[in-house]
Amino acid sequence: MGCLGQFASDIYTPAVPHIAHYLATSSNAVQWTMAAYLFAMSISILFYGPLSDGIGRKKALYVGIIIMIIGSITCALSTSITMLMIGRVIQGLGTGATGSLWRSIFRDRCSGAEMSKLVSYLGIIVTFIIAVAPIFGGYLDTYISWHAIFWFLSAYSLLVLLATKFLYQETSTTHHITHLKPTFIWQSYRTLLLSKSFMGFALCSFITYGTFFSWFVMSPIILIQHAGLSSIQYGWLDFAAGGVPVMICAYLNGKLVGKIGSKPLLRMGWAITIFSGILMVIGNILFGVHAWNILLPAILFYFGINFIWPNAFAGAFEHCGKIAGFAGSLYAFIQLLGGAIFGGIVTHLPDHNQMALGIVFIVLPAIAWGWYEIGINSKANSLR
Repeated sequence: MGCLGQFASDIYTPAVPHIAHYLATSSNAVQWTMAAYLFAMSISILFYGPLSDGIGRKKALYVGIIIMIIGSITCALSTSITMLMIGRVIQGLGTGATGSLWRSIFRDRCSGAEMSKLVSYLGIIVTFIIAVAPIFGGYLDTYISWHAIFWFLSAYSLLVLLATKFLYQETSTTHHITHLKPTFIWQSYRTLLLSKSFMGFALCSFITYGTFFSWFVMSPIILIQHAGLSSIQYGWLDFAAGGVPVMICAYLNGKLVGKIGSKPLLRMGWAITIFSGILMVIGNILFGVHAWNILLPAILFYFGINFIWPNAFAGAFEHCGKIAGFAGSLYAFIQLLGGAIFGGIVTHLPDHNQMALGIVFIVLPAIAWGWYEIGINSKANSLR
């Protein structure tokens, strides 16, 4: 459940050039389907949180997963970029349920340092599955077709639906139909929007996820079209950059957060991501476009962001237990909106080499770090 939204976002990145050729459109147009998916997902998330606080997590998940299946089938049958765009939007409207409610389910069961620790350990599993997505997509694209990627997503969504039906037991103990009243919804979201702590951490996540998604938008074009990698090679490179380093980082974060706290780990994460951008810029200046001098900074980048996410998540949700569904929706909306906005922006940046991507890795984490130090760490804020 926790992987579905990101898996659907990443699995077809190696197929972008082939999709563009098949649909007789540009790579930039196909890249826009990534941003459209995230935008639809971020908007729908605001709906599923209140719905789950009204009718329960399980029923809300049913609605979203069924919509996801419909969107995946639409993408698989696409014969034009317009149809693919529509299918991706429908997918996003569905995965908003899984994208937000796994957070709410976590908050139903734990909080504080325990949450940060367990989210880190969950991240080991989630990251492995997500990291495999481009590899799997590359093989499907190469040996079957890019359509097979979306048929696979249809099957994966069906599996999640069955798992939700038979394996997941409702975790919400406070949901009630009165929570769907407009006044309750407004007051819940207003409480969160006025919380400087919640909004501060959420905006840090907004910027950090925008940086992360910029990699997925730009890296296929740089590495496949300009560095000469195949779809399969790209998938394995992304796994090498993200899979193992992230699992190691998630394990370390789970061990360290109880000993040194989340603040040093957040700072360490931003410092590492900024350094990865510096290395990427220097590598481009000295050596040009080569897979290895993009891979090494990407490893550091993946390592850094996984010190940021679990600790920002735990900080934002510390005081949101009674409205966890709303908090999960708003937090995920803000985070994914960062991916949609920055993902759309970077489609207009030069992608013939890694220079622009390296600058993104420097600038955006620096802004997030500055926001944390000025807007959050300098004040003792709590949910009002």
